[in-house]
This record gives sequence, C-alpha cells and structure tokens, in this order.
Amino acid sequence: MRHLRTLVEVWARKDEPGTADLRRALHVAQVLEDDPGGPTHLRAFAWNLVVESHRSVGWDLPADVHLSSCRAAAASLSHASALLVSEIAAQVSGTSGPVLVLGALAAGRSIFGRWDLVPASGALLVSLETEANSLPDAADLPTTHGLRWAAPGELRPIYERYAFPASLDGGQVLVPKAELIAARSPLRPLTATDPETLVFYGAALATVSAGTWDEVLSIARALGHGTDPLKLATALDLDRRLGLEVGRARRTGLALRRFLSRFAAR
Repeated sequence: MRHLRTLVEVWARKDEPGTADLRRALHVAQVLEDDPGGPTHLRAFAWNLVVESHRSVGWDLPADVHLSSCRAAAASLSHASALLVSEIAAQVSGTSGPVLVLGALAAGRSIFGRWDLVPASGALLVSLETEANSLPDAADLPTTHGLRWAAPGELRPIYERYAFPASLDGGQVLVPKAELIAARSPLRPLTATDPETLVFYGAALATVSAGTWDEVLSIARALGHGTDPLKLATALDLDRRLGLEVGRARRTGLALRRFLSRFAAR
C-alpha cells in the first residue's frame, strides 16, 4: 500500500515535482520492476509517472535506470485503453445529448488526466437525455465488462452536477468528478493490488485536498451506499493518511470485520 500511496501522491505533483518526488518515483518504479509478481497496472503507472515527472523538469531518465518491464506494461495498457476508447467513441458518435461515461476508464481520465492509466474492460454510458427513460437505470448496472447504455433515473441531478466534459477520440463526453468516483467505490475486500484501490485513493485524496469529502458522503447516501467510502478508507488503512475522522469503536469494529472475513475465506 505504501508504494501505491507514493504513486498517487507524487502524480498529483507531477507537473511541478520536487527532487524528492523524482527520487521517490524512481525508487517505486525500480521496486515494481524487480518484482515479477507485482501488479501490472502499477508498473505501468510507475513508468508513466517517472516519464512525466522527469519531462516536467526537462530531465532525461538516468542512464543507469532500466525499467523495461514497467515500460512494456505501460505500452500494453495504453494499447488496450485505446481500443476501448475507440469503441466508446463509436457508440457515442451521433448522439445528440450529453453522455456520462462511468467506470475505471473514465475514473482514470478524471483523476489522473489520462485515459490509459487504469485498466478497464468495460464502461457504462449514461445518456442524460430526458427521452432515455426506456433504458435501464444506471444505478443497477455494472461497469466492469462490455459497454452498456443506461438512464440516470432519479440520480440525474447528481450525475449532472458531479461531471465535467472531456475529449475522447475527437468527440466529447462527460466524466465523473472525484466526489462521485469516491462515492461509487465498492465496499468489498480490496488490497493494494486491485485497480479499484488506485482509483479510490486517487479520488479520495483529490476530494480531501479540495475540501469536498463531506460531499462524497452525501452522494454515497443518495446512492444508497451509506458511509461505505469512509469504511473503505478505514479498511485500507487510508483514513489517517487522508486525515479522516473515524472513532475508535468504529475502527475496532471494522478491523474485526476485516479479520473475520479473511478467516472465513480460508
């Protein structure tokens, strides 16, 4: 989890990195490079972070840095993302109204500014047109596999408020803001190796930095998720890092629940 936190936190400063940031990015990339069993998406993220942060200060990568595995992971993820982006663009082309893209692909674009930093194999295309009532409600559909069209239903005001335009393959779509992303994160056992953890921490960090974490909890309640974002932050031991207030009793209860769920899975 420490390396994931470093990647996300340094990425937020990649346009104006300090010397310590450059060292941290290189260190994490080298650690991931030397771990053949490590998460591919984190190796890809580390490569992009190292390249972009060094480019920001006008530096080349040190000659003794060899990150072939990280570079290959980034190229593979970029290719897969480009295919999904192209497929979404083809689906959205010709629509008259705004379309909100939900899922890991759009979350990566929203939080990290690029379509090719988070692995994704599907997306939910939410038509914000009023005549889209014949489509299924977006709240009832997954975003993990394939492309599905959905209507916003009663959550239209939230989807419209917590979204912003982004260019996509020559066209334009809406992507969710960090507050909506954090509020929609699933409450299930996650580890540092899960792409969802990268997305959640990036979104949570962005909202805390912007002073909008309370809005995350408000959206989560509207989605029927209660205090799930706070529970997830605590389960991942990110609550203190984010400066979130969690009572001792709740922290103990969540820790016990996490232990029992791991024991039952054996």
